[in-house]
Amino acid sequence: MKIAFWSNSRGSSGVTSNLACIAMQLYLSESKRILVFENHQNVNNLGNVFSGQPSNEIVKEQGVYQTDCSIENILLHMRDDTNTMMSNGKFINEKQLCYLPRSRNFNQEFLEFQLSQQLIPFLDYAEKTWDHICMDISPTEFLSSQAILREADLVVVSLAQNPRQWENFFRNYSSIQNKAFYILGYYNAKSIYSLNKFCTSYGIHPDRVGKIPYNINFSDAISRGMLIPFLQSKANQKFVTQVNETISKLELFGKRVLQERRHA
Repeated sequence: MKIAFWSNSRGSSGVTSNLACIAMQLYLSESKRILVFENHQNVNNLGNVFSGQPSNEIVKEQGVYQTDCSIENILLHMRDDTNTMMSNGKFINEKQLCYLPRSRNFNQEFLEFQLSQQLIPFLDYAEKTWDHICMDISPTEFLSSQAILREADLVVVSLAQNPRQWENFFRNYSSIQNKAFYILGYYNAKSIYSLNKFCTSYGIHPDRVGKIPYNINFSDAISRGMLIPFLQSKANQKFVTQVNETISKLELFGKRVLQERRHA
């Protein structure tokens, strides 16, 4: 399944941390084969979160930023060698979770061009190998973000507990609402802007809304690249249980969307 993780607001909704948490837990709990990548540059990128290396080492490009395994290089050589993706990705754990980093010679225009030419064959090939392709995409000023939103089977919309953000999304992004699954990130049960409030305000069935609870240790694990030990710790079992509930909703909704598309 092709899953785009996206938000209509920069930096406040936890797109990257939500993707990382869900992708890693899908691997840990269900042994799913997951491919992840991003179409934008971010200091606290998915490579930092997954690698277990200090962030400063990664920023200095001693860790995940290797040109030969970048998404740009893979897109560039797909016509010549479709095995490039399998051989050049950065495998996080037992060849089950693969991260495609950005090139050290970061050039957004080059990536935009490559995605415009190769996005559909790239995703078609990836689906033959991976159970889920999870894509961390920027807000829609990038043409590649718009293309990924169109091609995705499911769009995971990350939202804060902020009614202005909710209203902005439902007013301006009607084209993706039929395949949208919503995650309320950094969720605080004490807020008046609860999951139930969101559902009743916009007529959304609760099965289409999940939450990633606010947890300072989770935030620290994301920043330190220690997500795997955090999720495996018995001390965090309550957090993981709530994440698993969100994953179950997401997978069921995704299957329903795919079935409806096949019968359309």
